[in-house]
Amino acid sequence: MDEIVDGIIQMSYSPAINVYLVWIFGIYAVWKLNSMLQKDVSELSESEKERFQQFITDGKWSVIKMRLTALITIPFLGFINDVIFIMIGGPKIVVYSKLWWGQFLSLDTILNFF
Repeated sequence: MDEIVDGIIQMSYSPAINVYLVWIFGIYAVWKLNSMLQKDVSELSESEKERFQQFITDGKWSVIKMRLTALITIPFLGFINDVIFIMIGGPKIVVYSKLWWGQFLSLDTILNFF
């Protein structure tokens, strides 16, 4: 059974493409947040005001919230990517170096923490 699961994981998971997808979606999200900062709040439609209401304070953009959100967007997407991969059956320790966070920390470094 383990061989079948490993085969499915290898066919359905490409580490290089997955890392690029996280970066592409993350950069798009950061770009979208920054482009919203260029608009005045009064120029937004009602649906946009509802969507970005957590970033609007007293009729103005909360720049600090926008910048902090942009800062954590890509690591958060990488974390979600890793969690989803583990939930579909990816072995945690064996494939860690192939996951998104693996580009920053080697498996040996993580194992030395334990």
